[in-house]
Amino acid sequence: MSSAKTLKADGKTTATDQVFLVVEAAATVPSKPLHLGEAQLLTADGKKFVASDKVDKMDTLAYPWIQPGWWSKGRYVFEVPATALPGAQAVFTLPVSGLYSEPLPPEAQVDLGIDEAAAKQLGSAPAEVYDLDEKKK
Repeated sequence: MSSAKTLKADGKTTATDQVFLVVEAAATVPSKPLHLGEAQLLTADGKKFVASDKVDKMDTLAYPWIQPGWWSKGRYVFEVPATALPGAQAVFTLPVSGLYSEPLPPEAQVDLGIDEAAAKQLGSAPAEVYDLDEKKK
C-alpha cells in the first residue's frame, strides 16, 4: 500500500488535493473465470469511496480476467482525504449476471491494517509521484 500526491499513467500526470491511496491486491477464483468489479474504500465511520476515475480501468485489477488456479495481481487507486485512512477497508465486489439482480451481491471486505500511525504516515508523507507505468513492467 502506498500514497501519493500525483499519479503518472500512460505518460500523463494527474494531481489531487487529497491523497491517492494505492492498494495492491491479488485474486484467484475456484472454478469460472471472471472480472472483479470496481473496488470501494470503506472508512471506519461507514463512508464509501469508489476507485478513482482518474485511473483507467485497464490499469487496475478490475480489468484482467481472473483465472481459476492462477493469481492475478493489480491495484486499485482511491482518491480520499487523509482523515479517511484510519481503519479503512477495501471492498471487492463480484459481478452478478442473469436477468435478476442480487439484492446482496457477493463481496470480499479486507481490512487494510491502517492504524493511526500508518494513516499519519500515508497522509502526511505521500510520495510526490506514483508511477503506474513503471509498476506495469
